[in-house]
Amino acid sequence: MHAIRNAPARYAADPLRADAARHVVGMTVTVETLLDADALRSSLTDLADASAFRLDRFESATTERGESETADTGHRGDFYAARFMLRAPGGVAGDRQIFQLLEAVAAEHRWDEVEKILRFDA
Repeated sequence: MHAIRNAPARYAADPLRADAARHVVGMTVTVETLLDADALRSSLTDLADASAFRLDRFESATTERGESETADTGHRGDFYAARFMLRAPGGVAGDRQIFQLLEAVAAEHRWDEVEKILRFDA
């Protein structure tokens, strides 16, 4: 990893970073795989069980991308969207928890996209 050259020593804090009105409560990860759905679901459930999250939803995402997109980009497997939600009701996840689960998923599977799931306070 390389340091950024000529970067100012300190930046002003981004006010959005400290926005108390929104909280990360989960994430959706898209995985490309050659495994069958049951095997992938089982693996992702085990990974979630070792984290602050639970596997909340699991569904095929291949049809959302369309046959031509997967053929044109060289993708070989099927895509699945896995939604992980915090195990603790009312809890809030930090980036560290998101990265830990994503790192565990990446160690066993090819992930393609990740999206945080937010809760907004009124």
